[in-house]
Amino acid sequence: MEELKYEKLLFNTAVCVMACDGQIHENEVNELNSIASTTPYFGKLDYKNELNMIMKKIKKNVNIMKLYFNNIQQADLSLAQELLILEVVLRIMYSDNRIDENEIKFIKLLKSYLKIPDQVIFERFGKIDFLIKGVEDINQQKFTDEFKNIQFFDVITKDK
Repeated sequence: MEELKYEKLLFNTAVCVMACDGQIHENEVNELNSIASTTPYFGKLDYKNELNMIMKKIKKNVNIMKLYFNNIQQADLSLAQELLILEVVLRIMYSDNRIDENEIKFIKLLKSYLKIPDQVIFERFGKIDFLIKGVEDINQQKFTDEFKNIQFFDVITKDK
């Protein structure tokens, strides 16, 4: 996958996992900013501009989750790119010191689109039951539709 498209997909992954529980916590925003400033993950991407575009879509009632999962489904990702996506999701999920049920649904749905074997996930991230168990039972359409009502709060638009 082209580098800039991948960076955009990776950034959208972070925003979607932050938003999937209906609240964006300041710790999640801080982690997103940390990822952006301390890693090359969003390298050439103007992530603040990308965030503004996502906000505009949400204000127009665009289902960003459905768009995101359509993009994941169509993406031709390497194993390393898929692992990086999971890393970003886990970093955001754990940043506010609580795991919401919708975050678990999000990561399970995401994993159902990825081709990473459970053994590789275990070797990379350790034993995370919700990430390895139960993925085979996911109804992708049903889960995607459950993420319709997302509200963004002012905390995400603050410059850090």
